[in-house]
Amino acid sequence: NDNKLTGTIPSELGNLTQLKRFQLKFNPGLVGLIPTTFGNLQQLKQIQLNNNQLTGTLPTEIGTLSQNLLILALEQNKFSGTIIPELGKLSKLTSLSIARNFFDKGPLPSALGNLQSLRLLRVGNSSLTGTIPSEMGLLSNLQLLQMEKNELTGSIPSEVSDSLTQLTQLDLFYNILTGAMSLGAMTNLKQLRLHRNKFAGLVTLPETAPFKVLSIYFNWNLTGTIPAALCDIPNLRIQKCGGGQVNLM
Repeated sequence: NDNKLTGTIPSELGNLTQLKRFQLKFNPGLVGLIPTTFGNLQQLKQIQLNNNQLTGTLPTEIGTLSQNLLILALEQNKFSGTIIPELGKLSKLTSLSIARNFFDKGPLPSALGNLQSLRLLRVGNSSLTGTIPSEMGLLSNLQLLQMEKNELTGSIPSEVSDSLTQLTQLDLFYNILTGAMSLGAMTNLKQLRLHRNKFAGLVTLPETAPFKVLSIYFNWNLTGTIPAALCDIPNLRIQKCGGGQVNLM
């Protein structure tokens, strides 16, 4: 890690069939593709290749690493193409980070709803379009969900707002989301950032959630009562609180 490595990842690494952990991160000179021979590394529990300059499409062979892979970190590279649905085969995955790449515009694969052991999902700044898949509501163990800075539309599905009760952090800011903020079931939230969308209507927030960051400014026409207790949050970004009506234009 951070060893100023340059060049490409050798395909011969696919011969290390007993390898359990592969980390090459924070190397700005590391370029090229993820070798398809990674599909041979069936014992891998961790792949951490974040913060490099890797390019190309994600190899579908990654989807064959379903027996042991727990962590897949590919964020902040220059990957292109689509977010492959084969990621949904990684049934033991607890952490998936693919944010801040150069993926083609397109929807988040609904197959990611199969990752029911997932606790962390980072897909911010990933050129996502379309709606949030209702299958995301199957990720009942999820604690952190970051989908900010995309072009997501539609409302937050009730399957998500009602089922992801273990979430401590939800980031959906800088999208084109609409509908109401009905998040009363998310009682473990510490950070909620939904600013700069097109939400409108009634705001329902979990009054007992241990908020440390609450940011819902620059939406369309939000109404509702913000509990007075939430006004003590240091990082509170709304226009009115303390029992008043919220009206964010």
